[in-house]
Amino acid sequence: MSGINKEYLRRFLKIIGIIFIIFLVFYILILLPTRRMMTGTFLPAPNLRQVERTFEANREEFLIISEYFLNFDFDSFGVSSQSVFDFSRYNDAFIELSVWLEDDNIVVNDEAVSYAIQRIFDIGYRGIWQSGSGIIFTRWSMKDNARGIIYSIDGRTPDEDMILFLTELHPLSEENWFFFVENFSEWRRGIRPEY
Repeated sequence: MSGINKEYLRRFLKIIGIIFIIFLVFYILILLPTRRMMTGTFLPAPNLRQVERTFEANREEFLIISEYFLNFDFDSFGVSSQSVFDFSRYNDAFIELSVWLEDDNIVVNDEAVSYAIQRIFDIGYRGIWQSGSGIIFTRWSMKDNARGIIYSIDGRTPDEDMILFLTELHPLSEENWFFFVENFSEWRRGIRPEY
């Protein structure tokens, strides 16, 4: 009997091992890349304190990017972490950006700006774009919800011209910089930021 039990135990452990390996391969090939693209699904939404900490730690990069895009020739643009092609793999320090709404691509040929954009994406931001008179850095998004930082180009307090479903807004330590929350469900119920 003990020989039969050992045989069943070996088969059972072999099956468990195979299931573990299949799950590990599935996780590495499917879930990890998906997690990077779908920030809201696997990662909790950051709060004001977390976003403010990353802003303070990376203030120079945010300022470099916003200053660069203030002088941008396009009326509107958008860059997502998935649309950046990093030429540094080919011993070049520049980043190609897909510019939304203009159906064009440009190459950022300023090494400091390229580095700053890559750094912002490396710390978890998923998109940079201009909406109205604001430059928006999206840290977290899921369906009609988003959180991040907005820079007001003209110095006025961001409103629904800059972020469509704006429900929460808090000034950051740098003038004209704000933490924002966009939430369609709350916005539909009439929740708006207090100014």
